[in-house]
Order: sequence, then C-alpha cells, then structure tokens
Amino acid sequence: MEMQRQILRPRFHGVEYDRTGWVLPLVIKKNNFRIFYSSDVMGPIIGDYASYICKTQPDVVLLDGPPTYLFPYMFNRLNLNRSIENAIKIVNCRPRLLIYDHHLLREKRWWRERVAPVFVEAEKTGVVLLTAAEYLGRKPLIDTLG
Repeated sequence: MEMQRQILRPRFHGVEYDRTGWVLPLVIKKNNFRIFYSSDVMGPIIGDYASYICKTQPDVVLLDGPPTYLFPYMFNRLNLNRSIENAIKIVNCRPRLLIYDHHLLREKRWWRERVAPVFVEAEKTGVVLLTAAEYLGRKPLIDTLG
C-alpha cells in the first residue's frame, strides 16, 4: 500500500475563535500504521480536537503542547488545565508513541512542573512520551541552556 496523506479541515490556532488564525493538522497512513501531526493547536486546548485525534486511532501522535512560556500573561491556567486534560485523554487512547515539540520546548520548566500529569499518565498506561529531540537521541535544547 502506498503512503496516504490526509490534510484535515482547518482547526483553531489555540483557543476557540482566537484571532491568531487557523492551522491544518495532518494524518499520514501506510498499511495499518497512522501518524497524527497536530500542527499548532496549543495543546490541544479544545476537547473536540483531542477526541478527533483519538478517533483516528494513531500509532504516533506529534503534539505541539501548550505554550507554557506564555503563562500566565497570554495563556491562563484554565487553558493550561484544558491542554493537560486533553493530552491525558489522547494518552488514554493508547498511541504507541506521543512526541512533544514546538510550544512546550520553549520553557525550562516545561514538563517538570507544567505538564507532569501527562508524563505520569503515559508511564501508567505504557505510552512512550518523548520530545522530538529525545526521539532523535538528543537532549532537548532548552535543557542544555543555562
């Protein structure tokens, strides 16, 4: 079977009706293997997006994660909690691998404090959860900075 690419309908770039625009998630399929690339949905913040990711039954999910570096000035606790809850929902759909990149890797405390519950849930459920750098065998750049 040839590789198939499915570009999904536009999703909000972050919270509902925000002025920052739209993004296009992508699903890549080959045989029975699926990769879901979330694009820049900031978490996902929106629960329907997490449900849709689960519905596609991906083997691998690439998530941008919440923009914790904007907390609390442009990203509030409510939306941070929504992002964490939705990431946990995705973990509970049991992809083999979840890769965090983009937003989360811009802040030193990104997983140790802000999204630790997602890592705890992944460990409990046996889902491998890595950063893109870790997947490539490297340390996240943010962890190498002073």
